[in-house]
Amino acid sequence: MKMVPASFPSHWRRAVEHGDASAFAQAEDLIAFFTATGAKTGGYGTFMKLTDGEKENLAMLQSRYPDESLEANMRTRTKRSEAAQAIIAKSKANLGSASAPASTAKEPEKPKVNAWDKAIAKANDKLAKGF
Repeated sequence: MKMVPASFPSHWRRAVEHGDASAFAQAEDLIAFFTATGAKTGGYGTFMKLTDGEKENLAMLQSRYPDESLEANMRTRTKRSEAAQAIIAKSKANLGSASAPASTAKEPEKPKVNAWDKAIAKANDKLAKGF
C-alpha cells in the first residue's frame, strides 16, 4: 500500500515511488522535496508512512543529491534555532519587564513613626542616660 501524500506534485510522487528525480528542474525544488520527505526536516509523519522500498528510494536520492539534502537539513535547523531564539528572547523580555532595573528601583519607604513610638524612644534614651 502506497502512502505517498496525494498533495505531492507528480514528479515528487515519482521520485518517492521509483527513485526517479529526472523531472526536478531546480535545486530549490529538490530542497523542498527533501524537506517535505525527510524524517529530520519536518516530514517525519510523511516519512514514517512510506513503505520500506519508498524509504530506500529516498535514501538513494539523498545519496545522489547530497548538497540539496544537506541544504534541506541546514534550513530546517536554522528555522528551528531561530524559533527557539525568538521564544528565549520573548521569555527574557517577559521576565525583564516583571522586575525593574536596579537604577530605577524605588528605595524602600522608611517606616512612619507615630507619637507613641517617639515617646518610647524618648523614654529609652532617658533610661540609657540614667535620667
